[in-house]
Amino acid sequence: MKTSSLTLLSSVLIAFPSGAELVPNGDFQMYKPGTNYTVTATFAAGNSFARGVGDGIELAGGTVTYSDGTPDGVSGDGIPDIDLPGWAPLQSGNDLFGNGVDGSNGMNLFAAWGGDGRIQSAASLGTIQAGNVYTISAMVNGPDSGPIQGPLAFHLAADGVQLTPSEIVDPTLPGNGFQEISRTYDAASIAGHIGAEMTIVLGVEDANDFGNRVIFDNVSLEDGGAGSVAAPFTITANRENPGNYDFKWGSNEGSLYDLVSSTDLTTAPETWAVWESQTNIVGTATETILPNLPGGSDTRRFFALVEKTPAATPR
Repeated sequence: MKTSSLTLLSSVLIAFPSGAELVPNGDFQMYKPGTNYTVTATFAAGNSFARGVGDGIELAGGTVTYSDGTPDGVSGDGIPDIDLPGWAPLQSGNDLFGNGVDGSNGMNLFAAWGGDGRIQSAASLGTIQAGNVYTISAMVNGPDSGPIQGPLAFHLAADGVQLTPSEIVDPTLPGNGFQEISRTYDAASIAGHIGAEMTIVLGVEDANDFGNRVIFDNVSLEDGGAGSVAAPFTITANRENPGNYDFKWGSNEGSLYDLVSSTDLTTAPETWAVWESQTNIVGTATETILPNLPGGSDTRRFFALVEKTPAATPR
């Protein structure tokens, strides 16, 4: 499975590669406080939003509804309305997030704006292993208007020390919908940090203008093992039929692939349904393209490639 996403028309198409895992709450799911992360929370339509991440966050505007049907949470009453686990402020006590999590488009997203709008993993994502290759990726969009006033922050840290990536994929902002941002760290990048605890830092550094927010979603970490780097998996609009899409990925000769899809991440991609009968696709030594396929009309749809090695032919 390989990672990328693109917002086209009303759909968000997201693809995963083998080995890529959403980090804890990498899709910024919200919960009702005091329910041990079992009752989900959803922003009401309109200008509903919250500032900050972690537990016991009060709404800064609008309302939030709960999946158990209990009364809505409302802003301005001094009562905590959401928990957002998995993430912590980079500098404890500072209001770093301007618009924190924003549900105005129907999805949970982290929106960074204001001075030094950064967050970090609330707990270790594992320890760095010698010789392995690590890739972090996310989908970003924005800003709402005008240029970004501060650089994007997106990096892997080892015991809090920012690592230098060996490969970088940066989005073209502003505009162009959701795009992938990724950082790959090879053996040279992690040298001197073997055994260190990994965390991810993301957001916008320095003085980003208040109106020019950048939003993040679907944050993942891939441990590619020793010496391996995942090839990109991209989804783009088909030029002749804008309602359809072209799927492209770096493939391995001799492997077979299934294109699978789901509208949520509640189950492993290996269990998802095959999309448009695209099963046992024969990989080439360079890249494989599936052109002009429908992407569905869902608010958000995930795609994955399941790579299979054919069984040896009996002699």
